[in-house]
Amino acid sequence: IAADTTFKYHDQIKAVASFSPGEYLREVELTPLLGSIECPVFLTAAKNEMEAVKALSVNIPKDKLTIYEPETESIHGSRALWTSTDGFKACRQALESFYKL
Repeated sequence: IAADTTFKYHDQIKAVASFSPGEYLREVELTPLLGSIECPVFLTAAKNEMEAVKALSVNIPKDKLTIYEPETESIHGSRALWTSTDGFKACRQALESFYKL
């Protein structure tokens, strides 16, 4: 949605935070679309997903991109923020720092 300039509320999107993003949809090729995102982008994933996340982000302007790579194994998706997940504090701190940009 953040990459779609025809979206009715596109100008109201101030930032994107995505946990474990990937090419999960057959009908949409996400990687090329990400280059048209104009707002700041925060990406993170489980440690074993990070190479795919970095590959996915190649078209995002570097001055708009924040990637948080966990030091622990972490977990898929936004569950990385759950208090039951190893490393949740560091992930939360990285996200909070991104929001302060």
